[in-house]
Amino acid sequence: MRTLVELSAGWATGDAGLREMCWRALYHEVKDARNDIAHTGTEAVLARTLAMASAAVLLDALSGVAGENEMKTVKDVMVAGPVCAHPWQTVADVRRTMLATDYSELPMAGRARGDRWETVTAENLAMFLTARGSRMGLRLDEATEQRDTPLALHLASTVGEDKPLHEFRTGAPGRPDLPVVVTRPAPDGPVLVGIVTAFDLL
Repeated sequence: MRTLVELSAGWATGDAGLREMCWRALYHEVKDARNDIAHTGTEAVLARTLAMASAAVLLDALSGVAGENEMKTVKDVMVAGPVCAHPWQTVADVRRTMLATDYSELPMAGRARGDRWETVTAENLAMFLTARGSRMGLRLDEATEQRDTPLALHLASTVGEDKPLHEFRTGAPGRPDLPVVVTRPAPDGPVLVGIVTAFDLL
């Protein structure tokens, strides 16, 4: 791993992005944190932060090895088979899914609206839960029909799998706002196959 990082993510040898810590020090911190969790019960949150920083460096190094020039279309970077929200799920279910997966936008299963797709966003869910009370037990279809401050669904842009990636990274006219839902044509209407967020393009 050290050789991989030195050859393909050399920036991390001096500062791996966490408290000005170099890659070598970060690697040893992750290793020690792993051992401490097993033997002394150290804080898992700190270990998770260290591991995520380490993973980000390795991901950058692997991308360098693969060659970013090979990633030319949406299907090369999208999250395939994304986690979806369903009308029958409770608000509590969707909230728990977002917190557990770190996803801030969940497409609604089978909810294409022309060239848009209905999605539940963390921002809209947080606004809806301002008056938490009994709202956590509501199904999503009930939450969106509440008379008093209903849960608003976001209409995300949709794109095909073969859309050129450079259109996301430039100010080209017609560039879709992120995140976008990736769809594939089908006889009964578009089928959801993935999602692209800003994180996927970092």
